Amino acid sequence: LGVSVNNWVYVRKINQNGGWEKVPNGNRYTNSEGKFGFNLEPGTYQFEVQGDLERTGGTGTVSANCVVISGQNKVCDISLPAPNTTGTLRIGGTVAQGSVEFLKASTKGDYKYFEYVGKSTTTNSNGYFGLNMSPGTYRPQIYVWAKNIYYYGPACTVPETGTVTCNLDIP
Repeated sequence: LGVSVNNWVYVRKINQNGGWEKVPNGNRYTNSEGKFGFNLEPGTYQFEVQGDLERTGGTGTVSANCVVISGQNKVCDISLPAPNTTGTLRIGGTVAQGSVEFLKASTKGDYKYFEYVGKSTTTNSNGYFGLNMSPGTYRPQIYVWAKNIYYYGPACTVPETGTVTCNLDIP
C-alpha cells in the first residue's frame, strides 16, 4: 500500500534469558522513505512499530529478532501486518475519533470477566480503526476524545481465520 513515514519505532535488546531491556534513546521516527536507523552494540534486538492504517493499511507489530554483529551494518526490514479486526466508531450516528481497546472475555471457575490484553488503537479522521487480534470474544472499551468519556461497545468475536468487522455504533 505505502510507506510508513513519521512513524515511531522502538528498539529493545533481547537478554540471554529471553527477556528484554530498554535501550537508551531507543526510539526514532521513520523518515520520508519509511526508513529508520540506530547505532547499536552487538546483540539481538527487536523493533516495535506503531500501526499506520492511513498510509499502509498496517497495524503495529514487533519484529522478529535482529542480530547485530560488531563492525557490520545490518538491515532489519519490518512489514506492518494487515488488520483482521476493523470497524468504524460512531456516536449517535456521527463519525467520532477516539481510542479503542479490546478486552478479552475470560473465566475463572464460575467467574466471567473481560481482561486487558494490551490491544488498543486510535481511530482515523473517518472513525476507522484496525487491529490484529487473536481469536476470541472481546468487548471494546472506547474513549471519545471530544466528549472526554469512556463507552463500552457490544461483544465482538474474532474468528480463527479470516477477518471481522466490529462497527461501534454508540447511541
